[in-house]
Amino acid sequence: TGKRHHCPTCGSPVYLAFDGVDEIEVPTGIFDETGLYPPQYEIWCKSAEPWHDAQGRPRFARGAP
Repeated sequence: TGKRHHCPTCGSPVYLAFDGVDEIEVPTGIFDETGLYPPQYEIWCKSAEPWHDAQGRPRFARGAP
């Protein structure tokens, strides 16, 4: 089960935390500068478009490992 956390001022999503998982999901669009935090792996690849290139990152058919 996940819980979304939002900015108290504007309501924009800030991160998503899941019960029993020691990682959070952060929308990449919240950062002013791009390229600061490159993805470590790809999830939900079972439904990825065939043209999507994971650029060598580990791929998982469903959610996070």
